[in-house]
Amino acid sequence: MRDAKYGQISTERGDFPDDSEPVFLFRAKDELLPAVLDLYATLCEVDGSPQEHVEAIRKARDDVWKWQSQNRTQVPGTSPR
Repeated sequence: MRDAKYGQISTERGDFPDDSEPVFLFRAKDELLPAVLDLYATLCEVDGSPQEHVEAIRKARDDVWKWQSQNRTQVPGTSPR
């Protein structure tokens, strides 16, 4: 999978095939990411996702908050704060 900004996106298990489903990449420096993850966790919970999945999303949110507390953030398309 190719992202317009970052090029080829890979994971430790390999590249996404060119014909794969769309993938959206967030970065921890995105100031809005904790709110997005919080909303997504709530939507998953309301829709009946397994609790382990919801907890993993909330852990990711907490990890992002921790990273953001020690690093510069930015709203996409703006300069770092």
